[in-house]
Amino acid sequence: MSDGVFLWAKLAVDATLQLYLAGSTPEQLSAAIEKMLRDVEEMHEEMLDRLPPKLKTEAAILIFMTLGAGENAEVRKLYDAMQASLVKTILHT
Repeated sequence: MSDGVFLWAKLAVDATLQLYLAGSTPEQLSAAIEKMLRDVEEMHEEMLDRLPPKLKTEAAILIFMTLGAGENAEVRKLYDAMQASLVKTILHT
């Protein structure tokens, strides 16, 4: 999963660099980046839509935890929270 996100980020940076090198204006670069961000949001929505209903709430909570953690998030704490959540889900199904 994370490999796909890193691949998307690399492709987005490469595309932006190519636009810059081709002489795109700051406005064109901004528009292209906005479109890429909308595309990744749509991808996340599609991924959530494919989850079984009982996991959607759990996934939404984990996403909000991750987003709310901010730049100073400690990866280990987020990992531990997700593991605890996963164990809870497994035990209650």
